[in-house]
Amino acid sequence: MMTSDTNFIEFALGIKDSNLIFRGYFYKFIRLIKYRVYEFTLIYPDNVCPECHQRQLVKFGFSEVNTKFTADDASHPVILRIHKQRVRCKNCQHTQLAQSPIVQKYCHIANKVRNKVIMSLQDDRTLDCIANDNNISPSTVNRYLDQSRAIAPLIKQELPINMALDEFRGVNRQLHFICIDNDGNHKIQAILPDRYKRTIENYFLSFPLQERARVKTISMDLNSYYQEIARRLFPNAQIIIDRFHVVAMLTRAFNQYRAQVMKRFEKTSRNYRL
Repeated sequence: MMTSDTNFIEFALGIKDSNLIFRGYFYKFIRLIKYRVYEFTLIYPDNVCPECHQRQLVKFGFSEVNTKFTADDASHPVILRIHKQRVRCKNCQHTQLAQSPIVQKYCHIANKVRNKVIMSLQDDRTLDCIANDNNISPSTVNRYLDQSRAIAPLIKQELPINMALDEFRGVNRQLHFICIDNDGNHKIQAILPDRYKRTIENYFLSFPLQERARVKTISMDLNSYYQEIARRLFPNAQIIIDRFHVVAMLTRAFNQYRAQVMKRFEKTSRNYRL
């Protein structure tokens, strides 16, 4: 493959590593899914042993690694098949494998995929949807959510004028507290590690009273201690109960009353069937 073709492929994939040498590409079916596979050779960049610092490294074969990469079409996911060069020091017998900045050591998912997932977590999308778009598992998306602090810092300088409070089931099926800006953009204000009352209070008490007094409305479900926290910590805020929960409560009450009435009739009667 000519150098111009190598540069073109690296430009199309957004790869910036001079030690990666493009070898070719092909299609491969893996579990009935058609993958685009780009094949590279990753050469070891130096001749100095990282252990004894002697210039006595010799080539010691290659190790083939498949790395998941970003794709513009989710129906044809991309894999980088990288043949990493292995070297051995003739002085201390230490072996070393070539590494690339496009993927972390011991990881088979490119950094671009991780960054794309973190950006997608800021949108109003499900974890399964994000996982399918990036050809990874929902548990991997959950792990990125748990590791990243860039999505929702625990402390911000100011609170939104209109807030919404809720909880969601996150890592290890644990319930987490979430607070978002309710002014149409639905940006995440905070994600707390649990939904305990003390944790929520400590977070909001980190803001001065003058800042908490700016909050005008707080939307929530029928959780009783959410209402108690809102009344005590936000003196000027109006509490708004989400109409979904009101309708759901009325529906459950109606169904309970309907079942009580139905049981008054014989099971074989026309009124019972109606």
